[in-house]
Amino acid sequence: MSPTGASPPSRRGSYPSSSATMEPFPAPRPGPPAAGTPVGGDAAALERLRVRRDEIRQRVASACADSGRDPSAVRIVPATKGREVAYLDALYALGLRSFGESRISELARKRRARPDYSFEFIGRFRAEDAGLLARQTVRVHSVCARDQAVALDAAARGEGRRLAVLLQVNLADDPRKQGLREADALAWVRPWPFDHLAMHGIMVIGPAEGDPDAVATVFQRGAHLFRLLREELGPGVDALSMGMSEDFELAVRAGATDLRIGRYLADAWAAPAPG
Repeated sequence: MSPTGASPPSRRGSYPSSSATMEPFPAPRPGPPAAGTPVGGDAAALERLRVRRDEIRQRVASACADSGRDPSAVRIVPATKGREVAYLDALYALGLRSFGESRISELARKRRARPDYSFEFIGRFRAEDAGLLARQTVRVHSVCARDQAVALDAAARGEGRRLAVLLQVNLADDPRKQGLREADALAWVRPWPFDHLAMHGIMVIGPAEGDPDAVATVFQRGAHLFRLLREELGPGVDALSMGMSEDFELAVRAGATDLRIGRYLADAWAAPAPG
């Protein structure tokens, strides 16, 4: 079951649009990595990465079985901050098709290098970054200030599209992290005021201390807020971006649909083979 209590939409492709005229989340164009990329140059690293990908999928499937969910409703978004383009090529070769960037400069550089790949933005940004995000991403997970939303709306309008966005919420009440409080997120959507932003859900980050009970409580609050927003806006609210390398199984059990996996994938690519 999804966090909404209804059967979730398939996550194997582009996201459903909340507009009949403009697609907020265009599907990536299929195809292999660009000619000359070094994916095949390190077969051992690629195999380690394949094994780790399969392990993550199995752990997701197990967490879904624990919570009565369909594993196809959960999507892995590799967080690729600080990683070389060859790493993205390896992920692409293994069937992972959309990459989460959290630095504006890296996003621009990698997008130039791989214009056919899909990028999502999962980090901090300023209103003045809106034009680049509207041109170069399929989804922005981290909207948490009104000036950001206003700028993204204007930039998306200029691009003739509806940009898929999530609201970042700070449910751990951690002053070190950005994000809306629950009441503020609900107030934003009553009604949703941005014609060129398709509001697909929320991004939740677990508490920094990592205590499993504390993390699970925050994730349960995230799932509850997700349900409230879906009731308010309808089935177009379909993304609960929640869970990273250290806590993704807890996130899946709570109802996450999008897992932002960084270090746990990347360590397999960088580490030498054991033994």
